[in-house]
Amino acid sequence: MISANTFRSPGGISLLIASCATFILLAFHPHIHPESTAQMLRQLADPALGGQSAHVHGAIIAVFGLLLVGVIELAHVLGLRRTAVGFGLAVYALGSAAVAVAMLFDGFITSQLASVLLQKVDAGENASQVLDAAPSVFALVSVLIQVFTKAGSCAMGIGMACLSWSARSRARALAWLGLAALLPPLATIGSGVWLGRHQLMAVALCQALWYLAAAAFLLRHCAKGKQVETLVANTY
Repeated sequence: MISANTFRSPGGISLLIASCATFILLAFHPHIHPESTAQMLRQLADPALGGQSAHVHGAIIAVFGLLLVGVIELAHVLGLRRTAVGFGLAVYALGSAAVAVAMLFDGFITSQLASVLLQKVDAGENASQVLDAAPSVFALVSVLIQVFTKAGSCAMGIGMACLSWSARSRARALAWLGLAALLPPLATIGSGVWLGRHQLMAVALCQALWYLAAAAFLLRHCAKGKQVETLVANTY
């Protein structure tokens, strides 16, 4: 008799939970509206804001880990030896890593950097020079965050498209949603638009629809496996 453990789908459950959690976390993403460089440093270095930012971005990194678990299971179901599937999984994993780097910069490095600069300003160590240089430093950090986020989202979209298109004969909706998940990240790169909360929500929405479709595909695969198990058990 075939074990029921063979047909469980932790990846499908991971995709369901993580795709919903993404929107909740984006809603809690902290924002600041400084009127001066000194105020920007104090807001970024604020322990409460820094703690919230670290928690949100740390949770987002964990969510991307859950999503990767689901995508790995999907790739196994589709057949890792197939070129499109293997390539799609590799590109998706690289994209996830790139977005995780962006989250580290946004959620952890930025606040720590602000704290260091603010300490120099409060100590009077070349305060005017620090205040003059701070906008350029944080502009560079912001550009790095944007580049890693856009490149990572685009790579993840390419991975989704490759994975789902290889399953077009078994799940047409998943195939078309994979292409739809790729378009918004490509648009952000092609248009040069700055990724803010609304743009991130739009990208997340298109990709979340693919995650939900992938979860449904995995759960259906699991259900079919259980039907096979029952058939085998009844036969013997």
